[in-house]
Amino acid sequence: MKRNEALSKIRHCGYMGDYIKAELIASQKKIGGDAAKRAYLNGQKTNKNGLPCDCTSCKAKRSDK
Repeated sequence: MKRNEALSKIRHCGYMGDYIKAELIASQKKIGGDAAKRAYLNGQKTNKNGLPCDCTSCKAKRSDK
């Protein structure tokens, strides 16, 4: 997993509110604390603004409705 992919996963964790998983990804991929925190907060902000999540499981849930 490359750095951009790891940051994307951390943003997704922020969207879903999974701080522990975000920290695990950051530590395994040696992502700096500031970059990881910005990505996590960006994910939270996206959720708070009501934008839809773009992960495959959320897309499947939206299409089922």
